[in-house]
Amino acid sequence: MKNDQSKVNFIISYICDKEDTHIGTLRSKSRLAELVRVRKYFCYFTRKYTDLNFREIGSIINRDHATVMHSIASVEGFIMYDEKIRDKISKYDTIFKSQLKEGPEYIHESDVSAFKIKVKELEKELKQIKEMLCDDRITLEA
Repeated sequence: MKNDQSKVNFIISYICDKEDTHIGTLRSKSRLAELVRVRKYFCYFTRKYTDLNFREIGSIINRDHATVMHSIASVEGFIMYDEKIRDKISKYDTIFKSQLKEGPEYIHESDVSAFKIKVKELEKELKQIKEMLCDDRITLEA
């Protein structure tokens, strides 16, 4: 998952599934506490795991940038003061870290091939350098 759109899709799907919320309701005008909480989680994780700015995140859920900023600050407050929510956020964060951060498991196959070729080239250079050093020692010792 390299691009922000696929990350957003994963975040929104995962959170809505775990919080038993329909994705479409995040864009609604509803201010039900449960729905507001889910939106806050979405804003927090989308900001953390994508390069989207507050306005872009807000446009996904039909909110303005100030609401996104407030949502993120709210989740950060929950993490500090509410153990139950902190545990939930921690569990979600573990999932998102493993699925959204780019790492060795997300390297494209063509990148791996190029890397292997580069490693072989460097191994050859190293071998040549070692041989040159050995030749220099032999001439120096003689």
